[in-house]
Amino acid sequence: MILKATQNISLHSANLEITEVMLTGKIDKYVIVDKERDISYIHELQIVVLDFSEVLRPGNYTLSIMYKGVIANDGGFVKVSYINAIREKKWLIVTNNSAIGMRRLFPCWDEPGLKAEFIIAEL
Repeated sequence: MILKATQNISLHSANLEITEVMLTGKIDKYVIVDKERDISYIHELQIVVLDFSEVLRPGNYTLSIMYKGVIANDGGFVKVSYINAIREKKWLIVTNNSAIGMRRLFPCWDEPGLKAEFIIAEL
């Protein structure tokens, strides 16, 4: 939900490459579809800024983001080994929900006071 007019959306994001962004919504019986005009990163703050071509008016929207990430042992997805019953080494991919781990999983508002609904799908 956008509460006041804006032309950009900022999210926490660490070590993710955003490849496509689309915002959809319905305002005054009109369907709004807008793709980002520019994506910029503020690396020291782990923030990505999505700049849109039009001013986004207050209302409910759906933000769809395509992105790529890496599996690393610094948060987010982590690769862990184990030995199975027949003594073979196997690997698991697990999540690490550390204080700032979520921003390594997907672009989000990584603040305890902010709540949003996310649907994550692999394409």
